[in-house]
Amino acid sequence: MDAASSGGPAKSNYDTLLETPNSDQLQLSRIEEEILALWDQADELALEQSLIHAQRSADPQDVDDLSDEELKAELAVAENDVLEARAGYILRNKIIHNVLVTDPVLKAVHGAQRSTHAEKRLLPLINERDVLAMVQSTLSKEVLSTKMKLAAAQKENMMKTRENQKTAQTLLGLTDELNARKNAEVDDPMLRTQLEAADSAIRESKRLWRITKSIVAGTVVGSGINWAQDEDLLRLVLDDEDDMG
Repeated sequence: MDAASSGGPAKSNYDTLLETPNSDQLQLSRIEEEILALWDQADELALEQSLIHAQRSADPQDVDDLSDEELKAELAVAENDVLEARAGYILRNKIIHNVLVTDPVLKAVHGAQRSTHAEKRLLPLINERDVLAMVQSTLSKEVLSTKMKLAAAQKENMMKTRENQKTAQTLLGLTDELNARKNAEVDDPMLRTQLEAADSAIRESKRLWRITKSIVAGTVVGSGINWAQDEDLLRLVLDDEDDMG
């Protein structure tokens, strides 16, 4: 009975690929667990030994006797030593890991006649690892492609925003021209003066509103927050309609 007929949710291709029954059911023997624990202890001891060696090899010197420039130079040397020691430690562990892992993996994959039972148990785990690595690579490419499309869409939105701004400015100019013509047709001088004053106040209010909106939108964009995912912030940044009428 499939998922559709049973009423259960259908699995996607990724859901099937991400299943790792062999890894989930893997059970280590007591000896294997002890070996791994001893390996972790040896790794920690090696790190402590490196730190102790670095401390002993350091030249003790009273920092109070050093000038600011000498202290900066000593700190730079110490930082460089730490980076070199860390790089050497990582490289050493990587080499050891590769040496210890490569041989049993090759025997598990190629099915050498002398493969042990433990090495043969690695094959299904290696297959699941390779599938997961393939899925990760595919998803990473899809994420990168989506980000590129999003960047292109944001760029296009910015271009449309500038076009809308120019169109809005043109409409405002035409509106001002129309209002001026209407005011000129009013015969009563006092009423005409009141209309002109009201138009002037409206234009000033619109100007202040646009300045305030631009400042707030610029603050949101420069804050580093993901405003494109928030509907209100997105409208604030990209909406160029004259909300004041």
